[in-house]
Amino acid sequence: MSYSDLLKPRPEVLSDQGIDGIIDLANLFSKKKKALEKDAERFFALTYPTGDIRRVLEELDRRFSTEKTSSGLFLFEGLKGTGKSHLLLLIYHLLQNRKASAAWLRKHNLQCTLPEDATVVLNKFTDLPLVSIWDFILEKLDLPRKEKQLVQPSQPEVEKILAGKRLILILDELEQGIRVINDPTIRDQNLAFLQMLSEWGNRSDQVTLFASIYSVEEEPGATLKRVPCCRVRFTQFEDRERVVLHRIFQNADELDQSKAGSVVESYVNVWRRQASVPDTLVSNFRNSYPFT
Repeated sequence: MSYSDLLKPRPEVLSDQGIDGIIDLANLFSKKKKALEKDAERFFALTYPTGDIRRVLEELDRRFSTEKTSSGLFLFEGLKGTGKSHLLLLIYHLLQNRKASAAWLRKHNLQCTLPEDATVVLNKFTDLPLVSIWDFILEKLDLPRKEKQLVQPSQPEVEKILAGKRLILILDELEQGIRVINDPTIRDQNLAFLQMLSEWGNRSDQVTLFASIYSVEEEPGATLKRVPCCRVRFTQFEDRERVVLHRIFQNADELDQSKAGSVVESYVNVWRRQASVPDTLVSNFRNSYPFT
């Protein structure tokens, strides 16, 4: 039995272009019409519901569908390539593309109730550095900015300006955005503003903040980590083989392990002629089939 009898590669795996291996939120606003980031249905099809994703969805569902205490700050921490931008893009499409997101949630038996009236503001700071995060938010909401403001706006001021609007902030590469502000006073004002929003978010679901950072040892992570939050560090390594298989094969989630059993056993029998084969190795082979 060949691998192709059991698993079907995704079209891009066999194409000259190959797999889109990097999620770039800036592509949401680029002129690339075929960018993966813009195609919600395609993006959802490629997204495996890892333990981290399920945890975030559970927290969001609790936040917007129950009266239970929930986090207003979602802090995604990790080095490049760990999945921060992918998770941020998932949040974006869950909010902005309801039909595609509902189909994906049903397929994986997931529940996540999200507000219909939320206004989403997204920025990737490596592509668009900001001197004033609050001015950027007000501009995106088409709300008036307070000229010559010497300090960041207070919560009562922001509440008055929002006038009941529900705000979702998605901030990618936030660490870089804070780092490039040379004026220490302006940098501290932006940090204080982010802290105010995250603390407000823990008292009310009117504001919810999603931010990706490299480490909580540097700003803004060092400040934001003091606020109770849903902190994701992408340490569930057991999910990674499932993510890879899901990304490469269309039907990886539907593979009948019993059908692959004979192939696994044939390899294991060859190995056993040379040395002892631990049961854990055989189990790993089954879980990662067709890779040895």
